[in-house]
Amino acid sequence: MMVGLGLTGCPTGATLDTPYEEYEPTPTTVTNTVTSTTNTTTSSTTGGGEPCTDANVNELAMDYWCGTAACHGTAESEEAAAPLWLFSPTRTTDFLNLPAVTEGCTAELIVNTTTPENSLLITSLKHTSPCGLEMPDGIDIEPMELACIEQWVMSLVD
Repeated sequence: MMVGLGLTGCPTGATLDTPYEEYEPTPTTVTNTVTSTTNTTTSSTTGGGEPCTDANVNELAMDYWCGTAACHGTAESEEAAAPLWLFSPTRTTDFLNLPAVTEGCTAELIVNTTTPENSLLITSLKHTSPCGLEMPDGIDIEPMELACIEQWVMSLVD
């Protein structure tokens, strides 16, 4: 699938050519033992039911939204226009308490181990970062992909 997007921070006309398939969350059934009612909830997992981890977060979310040389590089190449290569093989430790280098965001941590929900990887995707950084710029990612990335970031500090 070829999708052309003009993103601020990425050259206009950048093409995202990573294969992409949305995944559906696996519904789980939870029984409330006090009232004996059954509720169906959705968890942040892949369609196969496995949690989002470092092994599959690229495939589930980051390849499509972030994975081009025009943005944050790819798993095969660290060549990237953005200052953070998201696909580093050592990212699970490199990103911990790493200050951002984007102008105006240097007080933010890529993955904040004290308050992971305040990690720039999460707040920039939610468009709530204190420094105003929004990724992907001008686009809201799908809620399940955001949930997957949040779950992955939280797993880095567990």
